[in-house]
Amino acid sequence: MEWLQQLVNGISLGSIYALIALGYTMVYGHYQIN
Repeated sequence: MEWLQQLVNGISLGSIYALIALGYTMVYGHYQIN
């Protein structure tokens, strides 16, 4: 079950990074429009 925990941790970390990247992209795009 160790691999399962690693998999869950990896997915959680990946989703957090994805949200941060998405947030930066949204803010950057918003400033580019205005």
